[in-house]
Amino acid sequence: MILIVLKLSGQRPEILSMKLICVILFLSISVGLVHAQTNEEELKEILIEGEEYTLEAANEAGQIRDNNQRKIDLYNLQKAKFKLISGDLKTASFYLNRISEKDSMVTAIKKRYLGMVHFIEGRFDLSLKELNDPRVSNSNYYNQTCLLRLINFMAVNDVESIQKEKQSCMFSTSKFSKNDQFWLDSMIKLKTKDALGIRVNLKSFTTLTDDEDSKLYLKTGLFLNKEEDLLKLISSLPESSYQSKRLREIIAFMYMRQGEPKKALSFIDDIETANA
Repeated sequence: MILIVLKLSGQRPEILSMKLICVILFLSISVGLVHAQTNEEELKEILIEGEEYTLEAANEAGQIRDNNQRKIDLYNLQKAKFKLISGDLKTASFYLNRISEKDSMVTAIKKRYLGMVHFIEGRFDLSLKELNDPRVSNSNYYNQTCLLRLINFMAVNDVESIQKEKQSCMFSTSKFSKNDQFWLDSMIKLKTKDALGIRVNLKSFTTLTDDEDSKLYLKTGLFLNKEEDLLKLISSLPESSYQSKRLREIIAFMYMRQGEPKKALSFIDDIETANA
């Protein structure tokens, strides 16, 4: 092919052959570049599709990992709650401490449970530290934590904090009380030395007709050392109330406080409980 071109052109072979070689090289390079660009575009599409697939897979893997971690965290919470209720505080703390405070979605619940553990152990400063964590003390969890905060303040005789907390806490939790928060209100008045308020609370009961209210009222009176006044109301209890073992235990304790062990025994002689 090259020789035919040389003859037809009339040019010296070495000059024309050099030109032809340059043209052929140029065409080869041009075609190669076009082909390379085409391959590059195809490669880009493949890479983009691969990246999207990888991102989607990563997101799905992340969701699976998060779901699995959440299941583990919920398992630890359930075990901790069971151990807390049964009084095994050491094991309850063990399960709670298995939950990460950085990544877990149940950190607020974990800290609330730890606050309970520390309170029961008498470590009120640590209990309040857990409850004061911003993840726990925000408004979303207030009605679940304010009572524990209040009784911590009572335990350390922090009257100023009790005064600040009581109104908002009682308002926030009022819907959960069946007796107008009688016990909580009485304890707050006791701690804040509201003698008049305590007398008003005690005088609010003139007869004992409802078993649950009677137990609450009598326990409050025992706590306030008012058993002598309360025993005068025992006769107003309906006969059916004496079927309540818990109520009879409270009455027996009141008679023991008054130095009448025989009467106390008559209320619990057929009861086999730890308190009896």
